[in-house]
Amino acid sequence: MLDLSTLKAWTDGLWAVISAPHILVPLLFIIAIAAWWFRGTFERTRRDGLQSIISGRDAQIAGLNM
Repeated sequence: MLDLSTLKAWTDGLWAVISAPHILVPLLFIIAIAAWWFRGTFERTRRDGLQSIISGRDAQIAGLNM
């Protein structure tokens, strides 16, 4: 069992990451692309939802002015 409360566990983990850049760099690159893609997807969904609210309000206002 790994005890994360010890300093040795953290230093050993740090050295494992530092000594394996050929694994770490592509992994970080993949994580960054996935985060960018998810952010774009969620922002697009949010924007579309807000746009539909605005369109509905515009239609209500246009109906009241007729």
